[in-house]
Amino acid sequence: MTAEASFEEVVSEILSRSNARKKTTILALKGVLEGMRAKGVQVYRIVDVGRACEEACVLTTQAIRNKSGDDFKSMIEAFARSIGAATTHLAPSMATPLEQTIASIADLDARTRLRAMIAENKALRAEVNRLKEGFKRLREAPAAALKATEIAPIQMEVLPPLKGMDVVPLERFLSEDWLGDLDWRIGEDGAIYEFGPAGQGVRLTPIGFVSALKGAIKLVRGA
Repeated sequence: MTAEASFEEVVSEILSRSNARKKTTILALKGVLEGMRAKGVQVYRIVDVGRACEEACVLTTQAIRNKSGDDFKSMIEAFARSIGAATTHLAPSMATPLEQTIASIADLDARTRLRAMIAENKALRAEVNRLKEGFKRLREAPAAALKATEIAPIQMEVLPPLKGMDVVPLERFLSEDWLGDLDWRIGEDGAIYEFGPAGQGVRLTPIGFVSALKGAIKLVRGA
């Protein structure tokens, strides 16, 4: 169970490995926590939750503190995290609107898939940003080196791709939407140009770069 797991996921995981007696206690603790939230409680310390559990004849504070009470502590922390509250172990933090929306979805499988899609999207975005930074550095190359590429286009050798190479970020990098957002265009010479407010294009890549990159993508795709 990861630190990002929702409260319902934590409860479901604990219930899946609990006997009948402990399941009853877990569900009762869940009810106590929800009751505390209904009263406007914003800090879920073990001593406070323990006192509420004792009043409800669910658990003792010591039972939560003990090593055998790790599952109870995990529930308390996950519950506080889900509503942006605090515990003795977790600093206050407000859940983002997106996190709150995901947490409100009743279907556990749907929440899990959605979180996985968001994580994958973040990873792809980071990969594209790395490509963007790499190409922007080409503008910082010495003027003499840039002039030399204008006289004789660079001959680029396409090496056999590694098995399992992920070309999705490369394909997104060459997409019209992504290039358009950056005011970049592909020239007839196969290079990428940046067009500023004045409309004058600044070459960012060697001539023939786009064709070579597309060729590499085709090799990986098996085209």
